[in-house]
This record gives sequence, structure tokens and C-alpha cells, in this order.
Amino acid sequence: MELGYALHNAHEATVARFTALAELFDRHSIENLSAAGIKPGWTCLDVGAGGGSIATWLCGEVGREGQVTATDIDTRFLDRLAYPNLHVRRHDINSDALPVAAFDLVHSRLLLVVISQRERALEKMLAALKPGGWLVAEEFDSVSLPLDPTPSSAEIKLKSVIAVQKLMTLSGANLQFGRRLGGWLRDHGCVDVKAEGHVSIWHGNSTGARLLAANVIQLRDEMIKHELIDACEVESDLARLADPTTSFLSPMIWSVRARRPAT
Repeated sequence: MELGYALHNAHEATVARFTALAELFDRHSIENLSAAGIKPGWTCLDVGAGGGSIATWLCGEVGREGQVTATDIDTRFLDRLAYPNLHVRRHDINSDALPVAAFDLVHSRLLLVVISQRERALEKMLAALKPGGWLVAEEFDSVSLPLDPTPSSAEIKLKSVIAVQKLMTLSGANLQFGRRLGGWLRDHGCVDVKAEGHVSIWHGNSTGARLLAANVIQLRDEMIKHELIDACEVESDLARLADPTTSFLSPMIWSVRARRPAT
């Protein structure tokens, strides 16, 4: 049985999640986008743009001569942005079409790991690029780097985080797809493929801990409903996430960029 996507934008924890994601990962996204050579006049597509922090940055980079299209299945946060070169579009990459050969750059972050039709979505995103255009993506790998308390006894395992991963898998997520992304793009004809992984130790009451806590809070009822964890374990883990003496291993995030061949 596959459940529907659980981390929807209507939940009250979404603001905390989007804020933490921007603080933690915008710098990786911006480094990756800058390495693709973004410049004024480009047309850009940000798929699953969420809170809009990267769409906002793109608007500044492409200038008045350029244009940014930001999409999401729920655009409530994007609709608050007011930039003359920004077009917001309600769009489901799983099922909706994209224009062909229309963009100099297509970006997504933490999108492909959670959608069910991820490879078909990638095909659409590549087709949406102009010849020579760039695809830039950052995706999690929550599986390949297991927690190891040997080097640090403070590096604890959180049952609620494991339960979140199990629930996301039931929802159709592939929690190792970030590691596969670079190879997939090479296999599908892309050139100049670069992939770098980043991992951190997060401490309790840090931005990373707040991101984990926001996910746990949003998914708490569903995790309990599917008997992945009980309410006492959730509360215990939320207390640990607020405790600065604890430490947690972040998911690895893969920063990947690749270019559609010019011909």
C-alpha cells in the first residue's frame, strides 16, 4: 500500500520546515546554481519551489531581462512573493506537462526523493531545457550513511526520525535517490555531470534539529496511526531534539548539476 505525500504545505509546521530548509541548504543550492553559470537574461524553472527562497534568489540573478517560473502543487507561500520577473504556477510534476526546450536552467530541491514518478519527472525536466541548458538538483540520501555512536556517544538514534523515514517510504519516497541522481543523468545522455555529497552533525536546539522536529510534529498522527511509533516515544524524541547536549547525523544531501547536450 502506498500512502499519499504527507509533508503538505497546509500544516502549521510548514513554516518552521521551510525556514530550516532555507537556512541549512540555500548555500549549497546557490553554489550549485552559480557553478552552472547563471546570468542576466536567463529563463529559469524552479520545480517544487516550496517557500520560494531559491526562486527569490533566481529572480535577482536573471534580472529584468530574465524570467523565473516557480511551481508547486500548493503555491500558498509562492503567491506571497512579488517580483516582476516571477511567474508562479500551480503544477504537479507527477502528472502535469512542462513546456519543451523552454528554459536555460531547471532547478529542484528535495523533490525527486519524495514523488512517486521521479524518473518520469526527471525526463520532463530535461526535456524542458533548451539545448545546452542546465539541470541543478539537491536530493537527500538518508540510507547510505548509517548512524554510528562509536566516534561520539552523543550521536543518538531517534525512533521518531526512523519512523518518519518509514512513513515517507510508504508514501512512495526513495530515500537513497540522491546518491543515484548523478549516475541517472549520465545514463540519460547528460554531460558535464557533477555530484557532491554533504553531511553534518546537528546538535539539539539547532536549525537541523528544528527541521527534524517540524517533520516529526507534522507526521506524528500518521506515524502513530500506522503503528510506527507511540506517542510517548514521539514526546521523548522531541525533548531530545530540543536538548543542546544531544547530536544527530544529518541526511546526506547530494548537490548535482548536469547539462543537456547542445546538439
